[in-house]
Amino acid sequence: FHCYTSAQGWFAHLHDLVALPADTTSLLRCNPRKGNCWDNAPSESWFGSFKNERVYGERFETRDEMIAMAFEYIEVFYNRKRLHSTLGYKSPMQFLNNWISDQQQEKLVA
Repeated sequence: FHCYTSAQGWFAHLHDLVALPADTTSLLRCNPRKGNCWDNAPSESWFGSFKNERVYGERFETRDEMIAMAFEYIEVFYNRKRLHSTLGYKSPMQFLNNWISDQQQEKLVA
């Protein structure tokens, strides 16, 4: 599920990537709450990175092929290898391991 805030958003370009099934009820279009332009900012930022790093230039024969690519990107690259500026230029996996190590050190000291 993802909420698209404009007709020019990613939803408008899905037909270029893969043929959509007749029933697209799981894809919703919505608008942010009035006066809250940041409502969708985190998800829009993530989808922007996803499109730029992995989707643009690709064509998928089937929906399953697109799902497999998305899974590989998220689970293998994004969560384990990609460096994130908000995490001090560490991967989420490195950040988590460092946090766990810090917690264990604090318990030993206490």
